[in-house]
Amino acid sequence: MKRDSKLSRPSMEGWSRDIIRNFEQSERDGGVYIDDIEVGACLRIRTTDHTALLVKCSENEFFICGHPRYYPSPIPISIIGSTWGGMMLKRQFIGIGMHLQFIRTNWKPGIRRRIRHSLSRFFRGRRYGFTHAAFRAVGEYLVDDRGIRTARILAIEEIIPAAA
Repeated sequence: MKRDSKLSRPSMEGWSRDIIRNFEQSERDGGVYIDDIEVGACLRIRTTDHTALLVKCSENEFFICGHPRYYPSPIPISIIGSTWGGMMLKRQFIGIGMHLQFIRTNWKPGIRRRIRHSLSRFFRGRRYGFTHAAFRAVGEYLVDDRGIRTARILAIEEIIPAAA
Protein backbone atom coordinates (compact mmCIF):
# COMPACT_ATOMS: atom_id res chain seq x y z
CA MET A 1 0.00 0.00 0.00
CA LYS A 2 1.22 3.45 -0.78
CA ARG A 3 1.15 6.03 1.94
CA ASP A 4 0.25 9.66 1.47
CA SER A 5 0.91 10.28 5.10
CA LYS A 6 1.87 12.83 7.64
CA LEU A 7 5.38 11.40 7.64
CA SER A 8 7.55 12.69 4.86
CA ARG A 9 10.24 10.62 3.22
CA PRO A 10 13.48 10.91 5.18
CA SER A 11 16.40 12.76 3.66
CA MET A 12 18.78 10.20 2.16
CA GLU A 13 21.75 12.49 2.10
CA GLY A 14 24.81 10.66 3.36
CA TRP A 15 23.20 7.20 3.15
CA SER A 16 25.03 4.37 1.41
CA ARG A 17 23.83 3.13 -1.98
CA ASP A 18 22.77 -0.18 -0.40
CA ILE A 19 20.52 1.55 2.12
CA ILE A 20 18.98 3.79 -0.54
CA ARG A 21 18.40 0.75 -2.79
CA ASN A 22 16.73 -1.18 0.07
CA PHE A 23 14.52 1.79 0.97
CA GLU A 24 13.41 2.29 -2.64
CA GLN A 25 12.84 -1.47 -3.07
CA SER A 26 10.54 -1.50 -0.04
CA GLU A 27 8.53 1.34 -1.59
CA ARG A 28 8.20 -0.61 -4.86
CA ASP A 29 7.31 -3.93 -3.18
CA GLY A 30 4.76 -2.32 -0.91
CA GLY A 31 3.52 -2.97 2.55
CA VAL A 32 1.33 -1.34 5.13
CA TYR A 33 1.98 1.12 7.95
CA ILE A 34 0.61 0.18 11.37
CA ASP A 35 -1.23 3.52 11.63
CA ASP A 36 -3.10 2.79 8.38
CA ILE A 37 -4.63 -0.44 9.76
CA GLU A 38 -7.90 0.12 11.57
CA VAL A 39 -8.53 -1.49 14.95
CA GLY A 40 -10.27 -4.85 14.44
CA ALA A 41 -8.81 -5.42 10.97
CA CYS A 42 -7.13 -8.73 10.18
CA LEU A 43 -4.09 -9.23 7.92
CA ARG A 44 -3.22 -12.58 6.40
CA ILE A 45 0.54 -12.61 5.78
CA ARG A 46 2.62 -15.30 4.10
CA THR A 47 6.15 -16.07 5.25
CA THR A 48 8.59 -18.63 3.87
CA ASP A 49 7.08 -21.49 5.89
CA HIS A 50 3.51 -20.63 6.82
CA THR A 51 0.61 -18.22 6.71
CA ALA A 52 -0.12 -16.14 9.79
CA LEU A 53 -3.03 -13.97 10.84
CA LEU A 54 -2.50 -10.59 12.50
CA VAL A 55 -5.45 -8.91 14.21
CA LYS A 56 -5.10 -5.30 15.36
CA CYS A 57 -6.55 -4.94 18.88
CA SER A 58 -5.47 -1.41 19.76
CA GLU A 59 -3.06 1.32 18.66
CA ASN A 60 0.05 -0.90 18.59
CA GLU A 61 -1.21 -4.21 19.96
CA PHE A 62 -1.88 -7.17 17.72
CA PHE A 63 -2.66 -10.82 18.12
CA ILE A 64 -0.77 -13.22 15.87
CA CYS A 65 -1.44 -16.90 15.22
CA GLY A 66 -0.63 -19.48 12.59
CA HIS A 67 2.88 -20.77 13.27
CA PRO A 68 2.73 -24.40 14.49
CA ARG A 69 5.64 -24.01 16.92
CA TYR A 70 5.86 -20.39 18.08
CA TYR A 71 2.25 -19.21 18.03
CA PRO A 72 -0.26 -21.97 17.19
CA SER A 73 -2.90 -20.06 19.17
CA PRO A 74 -3.23 -16.27 19.29
CA ILE A 75 -0.59 -14.43 21.34
CA PRO A 76 -0.38 -10.67 22.00
CA ILE A 77 2.47 -8.88 20.25
CA SER A 78 3.73 -5.37 19.64
CA ILE A 79 5.09 -4.71 16.14
CA ILE A 80 8.37 -2.82 16.05
CA GLY A 81 8.72 -2.54 12.28
CA SER A 82 10.51 -4.23 9.39
CA THR A 83 14.17 -4.63 8.49
CA TRP A 84 16.03 -5.75 5.42
CA GLY A 85 17.79 -8.42 7.48
CA GLY A 86 20.26 -6.02 9.09
CA MET A 87 20.15 -3.43 11.84
CA MET A 88 18.28 -0.69 9.94
CA LEU A 89 14.61 -0.59 10.87
CA LYS A 90 11.64 0.88 9.01
CA ARG A 91 9.49 1.62 12.07
CA GLN A 92 5.80 0.76 12.33
CA PHE A 93 5.81 -0.84 8.85
CA ILE A 94 4.94 -4.35 7.63
CA GLY A 95 6.94 -4.64 4.42
CA ILE A 96 6.72 -7.26 1.71
CA GLY A 97 10.12 -8.90 1.23
CA MET A 98 11.28 -7.49 4.57
CA HIS A 99 11.69 -9.05 8.01
CA LEU A 100 8.87 -8.19 10.40
CA GLN A 101 10.12 -7.54 13.94
CA PHE A 102 7.76 -7.98 16.84
CA ILE A 103 7.92 -8.68 20.54
CA ARG A 104 5.52 -10.69 22.67
CA THR A 105 3.83 -8.32 25.08
CA ASN A 106 3.52 -11.06 27.72
CA TRP A 107 7.19 -12.13 27.47
CA LYS A 108 8.33 -14.00 30.60
CA PRO A 109 11.73 -13.19 32.21
CA GLY A 110 12.43 -16.90 32.74
CA ILE A 111 12.19 -17.53 29.03
CA ARG A 112 14.44 -14.54 28.40
CA ARG A 113 17.13 -15.98 30.66
CA ARG A 114 16.92 -19.36 28.95
CA ILE A 115 17.38 -17.77 25.52
CA ARG A 116 20.24 -15.61 26.79
CA HIS A 117 21.94 -18.75 28.15
CA SER A 118 21.53 -20.64 24.87
CA LEU A 119 22.82 -17.59 22.97
CA SER A 120 25.99 -17.42 25.04
CA ARG A 121 26.54 -21.14 24.49
CA PHE A 122 25.77 -20.84 20.75
CA PHE A 123 28.11 -17.90 20.15
CA ARG A 124 30.71 -18.99 22.76
CA GLY A 125 30.90 -15.55 24.35
CA ARG A 126 31.70 -13.63 21.15
CA ARG A 127 30.03 -10.28 20.53
CA TYR A 128 28.33 -9.48 17.25
CA GLY A 129 27.23 -6.08 16.01
CA PHE A 130 27.16 -3.17 18.41
CA THR A 131 25.36 -5.04 21.20
CA HIS A 132 25.89 -8.38 22.87
CA ALA A 133 22.29 -9.32 22.04
CA ALA A 134 23.32 -11.45 19.06
CA PHE A 135 20.60 -13.24 17.15
CA ARG A 136 20.17 -17.02 17.00
CA ALA A 137 18.60 -18.49 13.88
CA VAL A 138 15.56 -20.70 14.46
CA GLY A 139 14.18 -21.76 11.08
CA GLU A 140 12.93 -18.60 9.41
CA TYR A 141 12.99 -16.74 12.72
CA LEU A 142 15.68 -14.91 14.60
CA VAL A 143 15.35 -14.57 18.36
CA ASP A 144 17.39 -12.20 20.51
CA ASP A 145 17.76 -12.05 24.27
CA ARG A 146 14.95 -9.50 24.63
CA GLY A 147 12.40 -11.80 23.01
CA ILE A 148 12.24 -9.89 19.74
CA ARG A 149 11.30 -12.15 16.86
CA THR A 150 11.58 -11.49 13.18
CA ALA A 151 9.98 -13.28 10.21
CA ARG A 152 10.46 -12.66 6.49
CA ILE A 153 7.18 -11.52 4.92
CA LEU A 154 6.66 -12.77 1.37
CA ALA A 155 3.20 -11.32 0.86
CA ILE A 156 0.30 -9.62 2.54
CA GLU A 157 -2.35 -11.87 1.05
CA GLU A 158 -5.42 -10.13 2.38
CA ILE A 159 -6.51 -7.28 4.60
CA ILE A 160 -9.90 -8.00 6.11
CA PRO A 161 -11.47 -4.74 7.36
CA ALA A 162 -12.96 -4.48 10.81
CA ALA A 163 -16.64 -5.32 11.03
CA ALA A 164 -18.76 -2.20 10.96
